[in-house]
Amino acid sequence: MKSQEQYRKSWERISPTSWIIGIAVGGTIGIGLLLGFAALLGYLLPWIAAGFVVAAPVEYYSIARRKGTARGLAALEGLRAMVVFPLLTLGLGAPLRAVLLAAYYGYFRHRLPWETWLQTPPIARIFLYWSPFDVIIAACGITFGILATGVTIYLILQQIRQVDNLPTSKTRAAALGLSEFKGVARRVEDANLAQSEINNAALFKELGGPVNDPILFFGNKNPFSGEPITTTHKLSRFYLEDDTGRILVDPLKAQFWDGESASFLEPLCKVLLTRRVQKSAPPLGDTITTASLWAGDPVYVLGYVEMNPDAPRDAVGVDRLIVRPCTAPIRRTLFNWLFFNSERLIRSRDYRYMFLLSDAYEYRVKEILGRGIKSILIPGAIWTFGSLALLLLALKLLG
Repeated sequence: MKSQEQYRKSWERISPTSWIIGIAVGGTIGIGLLLGFAALLGYLLPWIAAGFVVAAPVEYYSIARRKGTARGLAALEGLRAMVVFPLLTLGLGAPLRAVLLAAYYGYFRHRLPWETWLQTPPIARIFLYWSPFDVIIAACGITFGILATGVTIYLILQQIRQVDNLPTSKTRAAALGLSEFKGVARRVEDANLAQSEINNAALFKELGGPVNDPILFFGNKNPFSGEPITTTHKLSRFYLEDDTGRILVDPLKAQFWDGESASFLEPLCKVLLTRRVQKSAPPLGDTITTASLWAGDPVYVLGYVEMNPDAPRDAVGVDRLIVRPCTAPIRRTLFNWLFFNSERLIRSRDYRYMFLLSDAYEYRVKEILGRGIKSILIPGAIWTFGSLALLLLALKLLG
């Protein structure tokens, strides 16, 4: 195998002009393939939606019945799926349909004379007969773009408000329910209470050192050789200590979040580490990113205070409590029924079940969460204006 030095010398022989030409050609081919794939999906969109009309109600009715739901309520779930899934499919695919219709309009209606267009095979003119349906597809796309953007921004703002408005509690005065704490992390010495979860232990030892060193650890290795990206993490219970005492924190059900990806795509139960972050990207070598939390580091926790089933029988006061993601039964609201309608989605998207652990200051956490608003505006605008373009094209063809 070639060494990294040999790879480096090989790459240095390539001139800047060759790089520019290669990138331009590759980008053109990539854009062409992407547009072609989008047009293909746009062509298949009506058939995909029709398939959901048949498959979705049967599937959801069967799932509801397997859970012991009464036939009437199971039929209601099937009816809901028969309406929601086709409309959602049409809304998601509207910009793709616009790409197809624009190509059709530009070639058959703009480049060819009207008489020549009438002489084209019916298979080439089939899209004209879809024009009334394209108006419906465009309406679904516009509705989806506006509604999805609005709901997502609303959920992000609710997360920020939770962080901003929830008063900081002292550990000695901790009460059951959603609470916010600030302090420093301390190790759990009691073997009965100290629980840890390690994923990919071999990589953890390679990147993070001995198993008992960090309290929390995340590592990502992106090999230069083209091998699959590998990740590892360690999540451990720890004490959050402030000037009044300490309380046990259990992040084992949370997931690591780098703060870069949009917050609306990440689960609500997340760990955000910003202080001990190390990135290594040597030329033509493996790219490695690690983040960790150690004993004595500052920590911010927003989570649910609950009774700890693992606490000693003689424990009293705060020693009987634990901060973790909410395990209580979910509350089904009309909002949840319309947009999520499953316990898994409600727990992962409803801000009422938020759990956030970070080593950043509170104002910094709010700034990072706010990035999700900017991230959703771009795809929301693409979907909305793409669907609007489809509507204008369809109306022009109908006229």
